[in-house]
Amino acid sequence: MEKIKISDINLLGEIAKQLKLPTTAIINGITQEQAELIEKLEIRESEIDLLKNFPNLKELTIIGLKKANNGLQDVTISDLSHLEELKILVTQGIKSITLQNLPQLHFMNISGNINLQEINGIENLEDIAQLTLRDNGLKKIFDIKKIAESTQAEMHLDLSMLHLLKERYTDFSQVEHNNTMAKCISWIDIIEGQHPLKLYYGEGIQIEQKAEQILNQIIDDSMTDVEKICAINTWMVENVTYDDGAIEERDKRD
Repeated sequence: MEKIKISDINLLGEIAKQLKLPTTAIINGITQEQAELIEKLEIRESEIDLLKNFPNLKELTIIGLKKANNGLQDVTISDLSHLEELKILVTQGIKSITLQNLPQLHFMNISGNINLQEINGIENLEDIAQLTLRDNGLKKIFDIKKIAESTQAEMHLDLSMLHLLKERYTDFSQVEHNNTMAKCISWIDIIEGQHPLKLYYGEGIQIEQKAEQILNQIIDDSMTDVEKICAINTWMVENVTYDDGAIEERDKRD
């Protein structure tokens, strides 16, 4: 039987552990029969194409994937009929993700992928129960309304995604006052680069609307980028104060 070549030492070590073999025993590759015994993988530098050899995966983590020689990658995760948990974290090399034929996927966390511009196929995940999207570079948003109404999945979304929500739904009132979305969605904001702040759905919308109102008052299209930045900074100096009590409470919890 032809062997599957694996060069990533981290992946090789994990496979060896699951097969209860020394790494040296599979340094030249593993058989397809052995690959089908693997239920959990963490991929760092390996080619994504290797995934087709592991059809029985239940947990998959892709972390720290860097840019390839030919630039950013379009990654497809497909035909993993047993996959229950998917994490794609802190990558620089992924431009888009497409999800196909993942009928058992319950939990998904796609966070910290600075060059990730779009995710396709989330709307078709019929069994999704929890979805976390934070700190990605998304340029457009999928049909969140459809997911909320069809699966009622628990969603933790980056607050910066709210403007994408507004762009997708021309009639924003259909999502602004959607009770199902209010029940399913919470917004996550990052304070001081490390402290996640969880907001209820309505709170996030109020923040977005207030920010838009303020910006409309203090900047206009005739201003240069530098003038806009100065106007925003001036407004913050004149209007924003620290909630010292909240900061003290947060520090106590930490």
